Amino acid sequence: LFFFAYFEAEPTPSSGIRNVTVLQQEALNGNYTFIDRNNVRKTLNVLDIARQNGFPSTVDPIVKSMLDEIRATESTSGVTFQDDVNFPFRRTMRWTRRSQTNQFYPTTRVDFQATNSIAWHGSWNFRNSRFAGTNGAPYPGEAASQYEWADSSKANVYTASSTLDWTISKNVFNNFVFGVQRNGEFFSPGFDIRQYKQYGDRRLNLPLVTAYIPTNTSDVRNNPVFEIKNNLTWIRGKHTVKMGGSMLNTTFWSRFYGNRAGVLTYNFGIRSDDPINNILDTAIRNENVVTANTTDIDNFKNLYALLTGRINGITGTANVNPATKQFEKFFPQPTNFAFTTAGLFFQDSFRATPNLTVNYGLRWQFDGAIHGTIPIYSTVAPDSVYGPSKGNFQPGVLGGNMDPAFIQNSSPYKRDFKNP
Repeated sequence: LFFFAYFEAEPTPSSGIRNVTVLQQEALNGNYTFIDRNNVRKTLNVLDIARQNGFPSTVDPIVKSMLDEIRATESTSGVTFQDDVNFPFRRTMRWTRRSQTNQFYPTTRVDFQATNSIAWHGSWNFRNSRFAGTNGAPYPGEAASQYEWADSSKANVYTASSTLDWTISKNVFNNFVFGVQRNGEFFSPGFDIRQYKQYGDRRLNLPLVTAYIPTNTSDVRNNPVFEIKNNLTWIRGKHTVKMGGSMLNTTFWSRFYGNRAGVLTYNFGIRSDDPINNILDTAIRNENVVTANTTDIDNFKNLYALLTGRINGITGTANVNPATKQFEKFFPQPTNFAFTTAGLFFQDSFRATPNLTVNYGLRWQFDGAIHGTIPIYSTVAPDSVYGPSKGNFQPGVLGGNMDPAFIQNSSPYKRDFKNP
C-alpha cells in the first residue's frame, strides 16, 4: 500500500484605492452647478424650473431613501473627497479597499496491491478558489459591505480517477479506468434575486450615481465529464494485440440571473418627446451653458429625472421553469446540455522481422447528438423555414406554410454512428 497526500494554500491579500462619483449636497436639493461659456460658475435649480412650469417638483421618496443610503457612506472613516472642477455639482469619493483571494490545492493518491495479479490506483486533485472582486461593494462602510460579493467569484474544480490493473495471465493484461472531472463556478455568489424587495421587486437604474445595490448578477454553472476506458492487451508470439473501448459523457448546467428573472428594470431619464424636455433644455441654454457638447445639458436633465423618479423606459425578461413549462418570476435562465461519445478499437503490433514491425488497427466511434436535457428548447418546423413564401426575392409569391410555427425539440440533429 502506498499513500500520498499534499495540501497547498495560496492566500493573496491586496489593497487599492476605490473611487466613486457622488453628488454634492446642494445637488440633492435640485441645484445644478456648472461652468458657463465665459468660465463663470452658475447654479440653476431643476425643481424650481419644474414647479414654475407645472411639473412635479418634489423628490421621490424611494429615490430619496436610496440617495440617503449613499450619503450615509460618506461619513465612513478614511473616506476623502475631491471636487470635480469641470462639473461642480459632483465630486469623487475615495477610500482604501482591502480584499483577499484564497486558493487551496489538496491532492491525494493511493496505490494498493490487492493480490499478486490485481492492483488498484486512485487519485484526487482539487482546487478551491475564492477570488475577490476587482471593485467589491460600490460604497464604503459597514452597511454597504454586505455587497462585497459584487464581481467576486469562486470555483470548485476537481479531477478523480480509479484504475484497476488485472494480470489475467503471463501474456494477458487488462486495464480499466474510470475518471471524472467537475468544474463548478460561481460568479457574484452573494447575489439574491429578491434583494430588490424594498423597491417593490423593481431594479431602479438611476442616472448620475452608482447604484447602492450592485448591478452584478450571479451565474452558477458546472461542466462535469465522466469517462470509462477498458483496454485488454494480449501478447502471443510476434503479435501484441490490444482491444477495448471507451465512453465519455459530458454535460453543461447553468443558472443565470443576468436578465434578472422577471425583475423589471426602470430606467430613469428624460425622453426627447417628454413635455419637460424642451423646458429644461431651454432653461439651461438661456444661462449661457457650454453647447460645444451636451454634457451639462444632459446632466441637468438627468438630475431632474433622478430626483423626481422620471422614467423613460422599462425592460424585463421572464424565464421558463422546465418543471412546469411556465414563465416564472424569480426563476433563473436555465441551460442544460449533454453529449455522449463511445468507441471500440482493435490494433495489432506485428514484429515481422527483427528489423520490421507492422502496426495496424481499426477504431469505430459512435457520437451522440449534443442535446438539451430540459424540455424547453425549440426549433422551427421543417415546413416553416421559409414561412408563407417559397419564392426567394419574390415579394408576393406565396405557396408556403401560411401558419409557420416553432416546435419543441431538444435534439436538433441525429446521432452519428458512422465514424470508422
